[in-house]
Amino acid sequence: FRRVLFRSSGGRRFAQAIEVVREFAARDALPDVVLLHLGTAGAYTEEQIDEMMRLLADVDHVVLFTVRAPKSWEAVVNRRVENVAGDYPNLTVLDWHTIGTEHEEWFVDDRVHLNAEGQREYAKLIDETIAGLEGPNWQRHATW
Repeated sequence: FRRVLFRSSGGRRFAQAIEVVREFAARDALPDVVLLHLGTAGAYTEEQIDEMMRLLADVDHVVLFTVRAPKSWEAVVNRRVENVAGDYPNLTVLDWHTIGTEHEEWFVDDRVHLNAEGQREYAKLIDETIAGLEGPNWQRHATW
């Protein structure tokens, strides 16, 4: 039985996400797949990525998204993600920056938040990403 658990929060910073993961780890409740789409609300460091990955060392698959947001820290965060990409065998980088840049029509005027079409495409991207890691029937094991 494979566990996929969804916990989402708008504006969550990386340090807050570390605490959420730490709580799940303390309860031995980490899922088999973790997707981390952070950085729109603020920059984070490679040390924070390392701390997160230590907490997720026993998770089968961690997907870390690059950032696509017109913020001063966008390039810095994306460089940090790229710097650690090969450091962890369970880490996959999803290049949201490139995908989003190629599809400006998916975003509302702030160029951060998704419109209805973008939301559908984002959901499809997540489904395809997890299916590529866990197989096409992954959803029947998800906790929403």
